[in-house]
Amino acid sequence: MANRRGVLARALGAIGLQRKQGLRQRNVYAAARVGRLTQDWVTSFLSADQSIRGDFRLLRDRAREQERDNPIVARYLSMQEENIIGDVGMKLKAMNTVSPTDESLDTATNTSIEKAWTDWSNPETASVDGLLSMTDIASLAVRRWKGDGEGLVRIWRGFDNKYGFALQVIDADLLDHTYFRAPSETQNEIRMGVERDKFGRPTQYWMYTQHPSDYFGGVRQRVAIPASDLIHLYRVERPGQTRGITAIAVGMNILNHQAAYVEAEVVSARQHATSTFFIKQDKDGDPVDPDAGEKLQMELEPGVGQRLGPGEDLVNYAPQHPNPAMPAFLKTLFRLIASAWNVAYSSLTGDLESANYSSLRDGSIKERDAYKRDQVWLASHLYRRVFLEWLKMASLTGQVKLPVGKTDRFSMHRWIARGWPWVDPEKDIRSSAMAVQAAFDTRTRICAANGSDFEENLKELARERDLADALGVTLVDVFLTPLGGGKGAPDSSAETPGNGNPESGTDGSGDGTGDGTGDGTDNQPARGIRRAPA
Repeated sequence: MANRRGVLARALGAIGLQRKQGLRQRNVYAAARVGRLTQDWVTSFLSADQSIRGDFRLLRDRAREQERDNPIVARYLSMQEENIIGDVGMKLKAMNTVSPTDESLDTATNTSIEKAWTDWSNPETASVDGLLSMTDIASLAVRRWKGDGEGLVRIWRGFDNKYGFALQVIDADLLDHTYFRAPSETQNEIRMGVERDKFGRPTQYWMYTQHPSDYFGGVRQRVAIPASDLIHLYRVERPGQTRGITAIAVGMNILNHQAAYVEAEVVSARQHATSTFFIKQDKDGDPVDPDAGEKLQMELEPGVGQRLGPGEDLVNYAPQHPNPAMPAFLKTLFRLIASAWNVAYSSLTGDLESANYSSLRDGSIKERDAYKRDQVWLASHLYRRVFLEWLKMASLTGQVKLPVGKTDRFSMHRWIARGWPWVDPEKDIRSSAMAVQAAFDTRTRICAANGSDFEENLKELARERDLADALGVTLVDVFLTPLGGGKGAPDSSAETPGNGNPESGTDGSGDGTGDGTGDGTDNQPARGIRRAPA
């Protein structure tokens, strides 16, 4: 009897019910209930790799088909390149100090490293084929990471260039996802082509020497590439996940139906535009028989009339397409897809019909937060690793003068990613100036958020001044006028803003803080940047 009760309890547990004191207890969570309304809700209990394994190849192939043929997917992937990488890529900022005890920056060494990195980043030295710059490599890696689910970049040390270092972007199809091996006492486990130790850390990648569909490159072989020589870019969404899945997996099924629907509407609209007609014959009239073996047909030309046979009449065929509800229907689909892909609807579709300043700013902030997260992730997983390996080879080849064997001592750095202008940049500049004046932020961080370097800005301003002085040109300082156009706007020809001493706060129009961000309520003039006296 006890055994039978145990079997019954397990059976009830399998469908989400429990036996308790002779009564059945329903599931606590509505989403876990099993019944008539949830019979089509099919689930599976699989590990991350088991979930990926069965659909891995098909998902990637369908994503590539959508990339080729669907303008929304093509736009999404281009947006990822444009916003994560930008037009000039991430800029290296060396941050080495003079010594462990002296925290002042070693300007000479930092400048030397930055110049060498910029020189290596050109196509001739950055890539093994001489076709891609470092920015191109990063853009391609991002596109494949988002489109295929993963990007692969191989590191080549001792390459035939003056830095002895180059990179190669590899098609993810070369990483054999069908290769598995169970772990043993003498061998590591291999999952979908990735060999891992007992902690799940990759040790080798088993890759084909040519694409599985390519029959023109000789004999295809599977070789092992050390993990130290390969950068495998993919987002880990579940613990234990070995391979990446395309970012457009969620929503791709909807996109496929949407494309078929749009095609049907376009075909129907074309039929409507050609004014298709049928010939209807009166049942009481004499039929007009065509010649033997010849079909009865009519051809219409503009401005030319036709006579019909006895008992015949024209019946117009005018389908009502495109459907008037089509725009609203497509908007709903695209909003779902934009939400799934974490981008703004207006950015993905270019539809600004109902957009305003508030909606554009709110959507941009949320979208850019996602891009910033991806920038930080890419800087850590791609740029940082490439830089550290490059610095070792640049030191060995003498392109960067560093003490032998002490490159780690000079590897301090950070990355400046691209920034974005706001819909109303004046308000953003003023709020940034207020944050600096209130010590809530720094000029360095604000410049970095906008994709520029504060130190470089100062150097360029100094070069502008020196050039102007050398050519005998007087530069007029530009001052911010109060927001809203107050009475205290300074004269552009004045040497200092305001009517008094801005440093002592005797301008007669405000509280003397001179924050440079007048709000237009107290007529306080904004202060510009003055050049220090010679």
